[in-house]
Amino acid sequence: MKYYDIAFGGFDIDTGFAKRLGFESIFRLGSDIQYVEVDSKTAQRAKGDAFIAYGSDKTRLLKEARNGAVLSISDFFIDRKLMAIIKDLGTKLIIPLSSILEASYIERSKRMYRAERFIRLARKSGMEVYFASMARSQLYLNSYVQIIELAKALGVEEAYVRTGMNAIGSIMRKR
Repeated sequence: MKYYDIAFGGFDIDTGFAKRLGFESIFRLGSDIQYVEVDSKTAQRAKGDAFIAYGSDKTRLLKEARNGAVLSISDFFIDRKLMAIIKDLGTKLIIPLSSILEASYIERSKRMYRAERFIRLARKSGMEVYFASMARSQLYLNSYVQIIELAKALGVEEAYVRTGMNAIGSIMRKR
């Protein structure tokens, strides 16, 4: 099975390094995939029809979901009503593991707790949930095994995570 990851495009990722981490490819936001960071005051809709919307501003995330974006909610806060709207739009969710790993001490524990509840609610709602590093530097890139283990710590079955990391390739290539 081939695995794929997503990271921010502010750094180079050579194919050999991606292979050593166990990935067929690591897609980079901004170069391989269009994205919009909704928390930025200058956030603008990405050019093209499909892209990833990243951040915590729920109003702007919902707007981008209506435009066909894949969502990556960085703070893992969402209410059931918004989750239902996003589900009805057929929106896919990407869990940004770097949001957890970049935190330290007690904040990391809080984010893991919120992420676990968020994932449980999303999956219970019938949404497609995927896991990706969403790393801003090579320091936070994870191997596919690390992603699987962190997802398992968040209460997700290994087979589900493996299937999702494989599906990221076809989802991103369509875009």
